[in-house]
Amino acid sequence: MTTVAYKDGILASDSRAIYNYRDIEVVTSEKAKMFKMPDGSYMGLAGTIPNDPLVFEAIKQDLYTGEMDMDFIRVRKNGLFIRGGPKWNEECKFPFKFCAIGSGMHFAMGAMSAGASAEEAVKVAMKFDRCTGGKIRVMQCEF
Repeated sequence: MTTVAYKDGILASDSRAIYNYRDIEVVTSEKAKMFKMPDGSYMGLAGTIPNDPLVFEAIKQDLYTGEMDMDFIRVRKNGLFIRGGPKWNEECKFPFKFCAIGSGMHFAMGAMSAGASAEEAVKVAMKFDRCTGGKIRVMQCEF
């Protein structure tokens, strides 16, 4: 699990990848969870799929169309951001001007509703969610 947050043109995530949710076996604290898509949109992933390098590469190239155990945030060129999952084709507009996914999403959403940036929201989630950790990564969504 993880925390990915979006607010004001910024995607932020932690970098922890775990193997066993119950016992929290940390595989790495260097996992990239955000990337720019071929169509120019930006995507952040949470769930078990980002830990599979072959599927992760297929998603980055917009080639994967199967069902997956994940959530995503996708920010499009028109500034619209969508949240989807667990199926690739489930996309919906989010009712707020910010969004978060992953096991730390509730902490991040609360922080952003109180005025925190996406990066600050991930930092808050790291304090309370044992599946969120490592370094905080930030990506500016530029169009």
